[in-house]
Amino acid sequence: MLPVIFIIIFIIVAFLLYKRSLKPVIILIIIIVMVVGGFLHLLEIEDYYGRNNHVFFDGNKNDTILILDRGNDQIIAKGLIQRKSWNRVFIKSDNDTLDLNDWINLKAEYLADVKCELKQ
Repeated sequence: MLPVIFIIIFIIVAFLLYKRSLKPVIILIIIIVMVVGGFLHLLEIEDYYGRNNHVFFDGNKNDTILILDRGNDQIIAKGLIQRKSWNRVFIKSDNDTLDLNDWINLKAEYLADVKCELKQ
């Protein structure tokens, strides 16, 4: 994906140097594509993590995550954020690293209604 982006940027820059009259139109198109891309990225994070998307947006490396039962706020599991990628949060489990949703499904297997809280 990254090489394709570099090729597109190179073609746009070459075109801008060749046709100076279309420069404002091309710049406007690039800005619109960037805004729409950013919005779609945020929408994908919200769709993937659902109610627990605050863990992705507010969590940092080595923050503690608590899985709580929504009914009685009883602690089900505790974990640490090991790392974050551009679209996923990875939690350090007992013997491996899992994505946040996989970790929730592993620890709260039978409970459908859980919530995550951050302890910084």
